[in-house]
This record gives sequence, C-alpha cells and structure tokens, in this order.
Amino acid sequence: RFKPPSVSEKMADASMMEALATSNDWRVRYENFLKFRQLGPKVIAQQAEALEGFSRSRYPWMRKLALEAMAVMEPQDLAMHSDVVAARLKDTDDDVCYEAIRTMKRLQPDILEKHAEILSRLLGDEDWNVRLAALSTLARLDPLKLCFYSEAIKERCTDEVHQVAELAQKIWIRLNELPHRAITCRREESCSEEVRITCTSMAGNELTVVSILQAATCEELRELVAKTLSVPLLQLKLLSSGSQPQELVGSIPAVDVL
Repeated sequence: RFKPPSVSEKMADASMMEALATSNDWRVRYENFLKFRQLGPKVIAQQAEALEGFSRSRYPWMRKLALEAMAVMEPQDLAMHSDVVAARLKDTDDDVCYEAIRTMKRLQPDILEKHAEILSRLLGDEDWNVRLAALSTLARLDPLKLCFYSEAIKERCTDEVHQVAELAQKIWIRLNELPHRAITCRREESCSEEVRITCTSMAGNELTVVSILQAATCEELRELVAKTLSVPLLQLKLLSSGSQPQELVGSIPAVDVL
C-alpha cells in the first residue's frame, strides 16, 4: 500500500533538489544525488522533470547520476520520459551511454520497441560493455519484433568478446526457432533489363509484384520482397513456382532458379 511522504520527507526532498540545482560544489551535488535515489520510485517520479534537466548537464557524471535516479522509477512512470533517456543513447561519453541503455532495460517491451533501432546501432559500438548492454536490452523485445534486427545480432555472434558472442548466439538460436513465412515467386515475361516477379502466399493470394535486374541474386530478391512486405528477412522463405519448387537463397542469379 502506498504511503504518502511525510512533511519531513517532503522538506528533505526539496532541500536535496535545491542543492542539486544551485550548489557549486560537485561533492554536495554528488552526495545529494545518492541520497535522493534512496527516497523511492514515487518521490523520484515527482521530480522527473528536474532529472530530465540534469540528464542534459554539461558534466558527464551528472548526466549518469540523473539516469541512475530515473532508473529507480516504476516502468510506467519511466515510460513517460523514455525519449529523454533515449537521447542519451547518443551521448559522447561511454559511461553515460551505458547507463542510458541500462535505464532503457527497465521499460516495458512495447515502449522499448520505439527505441529499438537506435539500440541496434549500438551493437557495433567500440566499447564491448555498450554492445553487451544493448544486446541484453534488445533481447527483452518480442521475438517477432526483434527479428527486424537479426542481421545486426548475427554479426555479434562472432564478436571478439566472449560474453557478447555468447549472448548473441543464444538470441540467434531463439530467432531461428520462429516459424517461416513461405512465399512463391513467379517470373513474368519481360523484354527489358528488369524482370517482374509476382509473389503469392501459399494460399495462392497475390501479395505483391516486384521488379529486379536480370543479374540480381536470390538474396537481393529476398531483401527486396522482405522490405516491400515489411517482413523480417529471417522469417522469409522464397520458393520458385512449379511442381518442384526450389528455395531462392544465396548468390545464385534469381532468374536462373525462376
């Protein structure tokens, strides 16, 4: 049961925030930040706007402490400030960036999904701690949503750092257990340099028509169809039409299979 803060707690809260905002002594600010984090998620949520300001401080240590305090909030309260936290994913200071990722991990998957793209870019960061934290946070997404970042995850399966590679491999195995979406491709007659491909579902419904160059590979066709249909590449399985369909994979020219 929630217990409203007492008068003395409110005064302590106000005193801390004043010290954080006005003191010229970094030690006073630092000590008050540590005390402030102990006041609990509800009190911190009431001061979230002030923390947003501190997260944009010119001092990296202050930005980091602000993010640490925001991470104490309940996920539903933190969600209202997720854009502010996400902005720190681009921070030039590795420690601040790392703390932003850790704070993002507190978010519910549906909120986290909004910031998944920028998190996926951090999988290539020079700092392995950042790579590992980004990978761990992305892993909280629904596998069907995580599939859209499968290529970036696959690259980390051979990461030079064992912890990163091990986690990436576990996620990769989980993604490959998802059901595939099979699509049949039929080549249309064409007199130009481009070839029209009609894509149909296994039920025979036409999904889309795409055009590729004569020299385009099966993999390039897969990427084009995946992008056109907004389907994760990992889930897409292309088959040629006819009585003996073949899977369209690799660097073989698509027209040779179709």
